[in-house]
This record gives sequence, structure tokens and C-alpha cells, in this order.
Amino acid sequence: MQNDLAQERGLSLKLDKEQILNELYAGITTVSFTKVNGDRRDMNCTLNKAYIPAKRADASNKVRKENPEVQAVWDTDKKAWRSFRWNSILKD
Repeated sequence: MQNDLAQERGLSLKLDKEQILNELYAGITTVSFTKVNGDRRDMNCTLNKAYIPAKRADASNKVRKENPEVQAVWDTDKKAWRSFRWNSILKD
């Protein structure tokens, strides 16, 4: 029984992640999550290139190791890159 629940939750998280990524690439969406300090954050963000400014000349060329537990997004309110942890997303 517990294994079935874990598989169901894993499938649910995968579907949610897919849906959120589709929304992020389609346009601006609001992602609600719990920050590391415990505060709730509602972030308007995107991965759609039409909303992300071209790379600045003074921007860092630093390449970061990919972490599948964290998603980097463009915060359309702060006009900067921000990130959230997939396991911290809140479902309203």
C-alpha cells in the first residue's frame, strides 16, 4: 500500500512539474512556494524567451551544475533570475 502511494505521489509530482514547465515556457505564470526561511512566496515568473532580456555584456559567464531539485526562472516583477525548489511548491 505505502509503495503504491509513493508511486502515485511521484507520478503526481512529475505531472505537476511538467504542467508548470509548460506554463513557464508558454508565458508568465505564478508559482507559489515556501522559501527556505519558511515564508510563503508568490512569484510571477517565466522561461519564455520573449519576456527574458538579452544577456548583458557585464553578466557572468559562470556555468552552474544542474540540480534537478531546483528550477531557475525569470522573475518578471524583480526583473532578475530567481529559483525555487520543486518540493516546496504549494498547491492552493
